[in-house]
Amino acid sequence: MALSITTGHVYLAGALLVALPFLARQAENERLPLVEEFVAHAFGPNRPAQAEIPRKQQLDAILLRMFEVQGVELGTCDSYARRVAFFALECVLKQAQHFKDPWVWNRVAEILASMRLYHPAEMGAFSSRRAPGIAGRLPPAHGPGLSAGNSRVVAQLCALRT
Repeated sequence: MALSITTGHVYLAGALLVALPFLARQAENERLPLVEEFVAHAFGPNRPAQAEIPRKQQLDAILLRMFEVQGVELGTCDSYARRVAFFALECVLKQAQHFKDPWVWNRVAEILASMRLYHPAEMGAFSSRRAPGIAGRLPPAHGPGLSAGNSRVVAQLCALRT
């Protein structure tokens, strides 16, 4: 049985846009266990079957869109939103061995490219800080799933593998 995305799920994602940076600010730490749990559920080996659901409405797609809005749009003026988004993307990349759809790689590359546009120094720090944490976890065959338009981000993702 497929997981059905309801209006309630969309409202929950909308509430999380504001709640996660708020919780990070209260804890003075963007590394929220709640984010890790969401990502592990949506991207991990036990992710729910969603074959009948349109791609953009699947759980991983909704979470990636939420992290994009947090990192790029809210993150332009809220450092906690941006930091939570970087942490969320780190969690997503830790689940890389479970990616079966090249679409996920494209979305991650697009989000990182957008974040690099507004905050290049933080993007560089993210890449260098997170490399040891995800080295060897990126599958060698991920290259074809990434679009050529994000070549700098693709290079950074590939560099994380080595």
